[in-house]
Amino acid sequence: MGALVADNAPAKRRLGRAGRGFLLGIVVGLLIGVGATFWTWQLKTNNGANADGQLACEVVARIKVDMLGPPGQEGDELTAHRWAAVRAAGNAAATQDGSYQPFAAAIDQANTELLNPAGPDRQKIANLIRTAKDRCLYR
Repeated sequence: MGALVADNAPAKRRLGRAGRGFLLGIVVGLLIGVGATFWTWQLKTNNGANADGQLACEVVARIKVDMLGPPGQEGDELTAHRWAAVRAAGNAAATQDGSYQPFAAAIDQANTELLNPAGPDRQKIANLIRTAKDRCLYR
């Protein structure tokens, strides 16, 4: 074992100051790269709720509140597919991030009213959508 140390000692001296600096730079660069990769992964994991909530807010912001015309003539603002996407994103955000809870509650109330067997109250839905938009803007 002592022979190995003696054999490596001249090689270390031959490396010189520039070589040791170069190797130190590689090691530090690798550490920074691994740290940055972990940090990015952590951000993506923790901000999943934020991304879901932002997506839901953007979709709700595009829903027009002037849907109070006669049934069938209100436009396609509340198609089932779009509404399901809003609800799914809002609920995913609310379960992971409490700040989206009021937004998701307003969306769920609007959805409940939309599915009302007696017929949806369009004014109530419009007010709930306005509430959801406000909660997106001021959260």
